[in-house]
Amino acid sequence: MSRLEGKVAVVTGAGRGMAALDERVVEAMLGVNLLGPLYVASEAAGRLQSGGRIVNISSSLAKFPLAGSSVYSATKTAIQTFTESWAKELGPAVVAFLCSPEASWVSGAHILANGAANT
Repeated sequence: MSRLEGKVAVVTGAGRGMAALDERVVEAMLGVNLLGPLYVASEAAGRLQSGGRIVNISSSLAKFPLAGSSVYSATKTAIQTFTESWAKELGPAVVAFLCSPEASWVSGAHILANGAANT
């Protein structure tokens, strides 16, 4: 496994829309919304040098779910939980949220960027 050189940021932001609940749709949603970002960020964590960044993009539906969004919302909540855990596991070497060098104090934080739609 080779290291990623220089100041590098890895951003995950997969998403698959809400649909009727059937096994194939649930498996696809888990694969795209949860496992894809999980594997990408996990691989990046092993390759990033000190000062590298991992940014995981979730959804406001993790905090404000709508009717019919149970599986989608759950996958996005899981991404937020992974981000918080990785911020603690990786410590200051790899910040698991924001790209700015001054952002280490908010490692693992959730910032809603939704135009204040759900404040």
